[in-house]
Amino acid sequence: MSISLMYAMAPWIADRAGLGKPVGFLAGLAGACLLGLQWTTHAEALAGVLLVLIMVAFLTRWGKRQRSLSGSLLLGLGIGVSFHVQPAFLLVFLGYLAFEIVWLKGKRKWVMTGMLVLGVVLACVPWAWRNYVVFHEIFFIRSNLGLELRMGNHNGAAAAMDTMDRNEARMGAHPRLDREEAIKLKELGEMEYMRQARREALSWMVANPGEFIKLTILRFILFWLGPLYSGVHPYIALLTILAFFSLKDVVPALTVPQRVVILVPLITFPLIYYLVPYMPRYRIPIDWMILLLGSAEILHLIKAGRQDHSYH
Repeated sequence: MSISLMYAMAPWIADRAGLGKPVGFLAGLAGACLLGLQWTTHAEALAGVLLVLIMVAFLTRWGKRQRSLSGSLLLGLGIGVSFHVQPAFLLVFLGYLAFEIVWLKGKRKWVMTGMLVLGVVLACVPWAWRNYVVFHEIFFIRSNLGLELRMGNHNGAAAAMDTMDRNEARMGAHPRLDREEAIKLKELGEMEYMRQARREALSWMVANPGEFIKLTILRFILFWLGPLYSGVHPYIALLTILAFFSLKDVVPALTVPQRVVILVPLITFPLIYYLVPYMPRYRIPIDWMILLLGSAEILHLIKAGRQDHSYH
């Protein structure tokens, strides 16, 4: 249902982002055809829906001459809630915040931005307090980043999770698969265990820079082009290539806020996923953006072909 809603919203966000409803309609149809290829266990599609709402909210906010304190606070609260669904949205928010500080003018600029940040903080306080009560430490949303880094950066690591799943020895020490690691996790406690895992991962990266760079490049390729060894994923790669060309052919014609609202998630959201083992579900929150841009390029090429035919 969440995935269906994510693609059903495509015409709406396409229109607001300046790409046009026909682009959104084509992207929605393509998304409907790809539903069977997308599986999710961690609310990635819900995160995609929330990203649509955040993007439209920022576009509306940047287009208004007058912004309200209550509106800024509510937007911040919504963004803070989205972090609990997808912590990687923190980087997207920081990108939008940086642009807003430069873009907005007027005496109330800092007050509006301050209320936005306050809303984000207020939305995160209850879960942060829960973490402190349970673990006696404060951290951002989840504690397992150290373990995720170690899974993707150790001797024998592969770029894709499914490759390591086929050979558990390459997975690295994981308490879900290794009894000794599970006992160690229980004895050390979650926070100390995750700190040790983070130190091990960072030490390996420093000691093996060539292998780390190689894995990072492979994860970058997998994130954007998919596992090409799969029979269906070449279509995903084709969509990504079309989306890339639309950045040159279509996006420059948009307004500055429209360009920013599209480009910031594409740049910032995947950054953490270049450091951990690739899984296809990681890209679901921004798949609709790839489909929008790919559809925009297809319609651009059709229009250019018609104009060229008319000229001749």
